[in-house]
Amino acid sequence: MMPASSSSPAYEMLPGSSLFPPARSAQARHALIVAGIAEFSERGVDGASARRIAERAGQNVAAIAYYFGNKEGLYRAIATYAVEVVTRRTGPLLDEIEAYLAGGKNSPARCLDYLLRMLSSTLSGNDELVALTQLIVREQTHPTDAFEILFRGALERPHRVGTALVAAYAGGKADDPSFVIHYHLILSSMLGLRVARQTLLRRTEWTDIGDVERRQIAEILTEHVTATLRSLRSRKTRAAAAKRTRTARNGSRAKHP
Repeated sequence: MMPASSSSPAYEMLPGSSLFPPARSAQARHALIVAGIAEFSERGVDGASARRIAERAGQNVAAIAYYFGNKEGLYRAIATYAVEVVTRRTGPLLDEIEAYLAGGKNSPARCLDYLLRMLSSTLSGNDELVALTQLIVREQTHPTDAFEILFRGALERPHRVGTALVAAYAGGKADDPSFVIHYHLILSSMLGLRVARQTLLRRTEWTDIGDVERRQIAEILTEHVTATLRSLRSRKTRAAAAKRTRTARNGSRAKHP
């Protein structure tokens, strides 16, 4: 057998051998994750091919079994990677918002500003984030075991914080299911930009969604969210006033039957 050439690509070396040092192992593992994000976001778990993922990563297909056990293991690793990416991007802002809300004296204007900042962060044109968003959206409609990883690690906290901002703006309580639904509908409109991207491009006659287009979307987003929250706050204020009036009337009747 001919000895391996020093110019042989890494994927022809057996992972774990002395020819596959730790630094190169980390690179190979990351390459598989990046390739897997593209493949799974396009085809889902069932339609994804381990061989195509390996080819995209420039690795031997056996490397998937070595690093992740199997294709499903790679998918779970990608879910964990998605959590890390989302946490890195959103964590500081969520920390700031939670500290503000914990103070108790929340102004509607500040709550609206924070909510818009949260939502605007989803408009990034980063290719990796676009692919991860597609993967997360696919998990919403066809959940696998990885959904629990995504929900607990990347989805639940932002959803709770967003709901709390909507509730604080409206003068209500964050554990009210109606505020959960209100925030979810607002968030869904943002996800729609990813899910129905091609329809938006066709209808606007845009060739892509670049910086100029994202600024226009952000402006319209501000208009929509502001109108929604103002209407919600107005309804809640009127309902509270009506409740106080009914209570006062009932109290008056009790005193003067």
